[in-house]
Order: sequence, then structure tokens, then C-alpha cells
Amino acid sequence: MSGFGAQIWSAPAHQRVLQRIEKSGRRETAHRLRGTLGTVFRYAVRTLRGPLDPTAAPRGALLKVEVTNRPAITDEVELGGLMLAIDEYDGWPTLPEASQPQLPRSGPDRPSATRQQTTIVLATR
Repeated sequence: MSGFGAQIWSAPAHQRVLQRIEKSGRRETAHRLRGTLGTVFRYAVRTLRGPLDPTAAPRGALLKVEVTNRPAITDEVELGGLMLAIDEYDGWPTLPEASQPQLPRSGPDRPSATRQQTTIVLATR
């Protein structure tokens, strides 16, 4: 970073970049980038490669990420319908794999006394 970071990455320049990303509708990306850059700059300060962390000054300047909480599916029939819909999805091939529920695993990290029997009832067509 010597000769590169101190002049270009001042707090105002850093904030302009984050606000431009935020204005494009990618609030969460702007927040993640701020965190990642903060980690990099704190490392630079800690290793005496940079004079300061420009991400510390504009904390709170970005708009908060809008979070929409959704209720969990607790009905067995609704869960079965969701699993059938995932199974029948023919779009991107990795999506059905990623969308499968993560069931408790048995093995050396889970003794047999604590194994849980999980039964999933699939809705019929």
C-alpha cells in the first residue's frame, strides 16, 4: 500500500464509492464492502503500512439494509409442497441442491444418544 492507499483512499473518497454503490440499489453490497475495506485498512495500520483507517469516520452514513423476515414453514404439508417444487425446478442446476433443507447428521460428532429421527411428509399431487 505504500505510495498508493493514503492519497486515494481518504474518508471522503471512500464514502463516495460506497454511496455510488448504495445509490445503484445494492445496499447490502455497500455494507459488505465497507466491512471488507475496514479489515484491509485496519491490517495496514496494524502492520505500519497505512496512516489511518478511512472506514472508521463515515460509520452510520450508509442507509440500513432493508430486511424482510419470513415465517418458518412448520406445517408438514406445506414443507412437502416446497420440497416438491424444489425437486421439480428445472432451471439453474445447482439451485435445487442448495435449496435442500439441511437435516441433522449422525456421525462421530453426534453420539447415537442424541440422534434425532427426522420424518418429512411430502405432499402428494
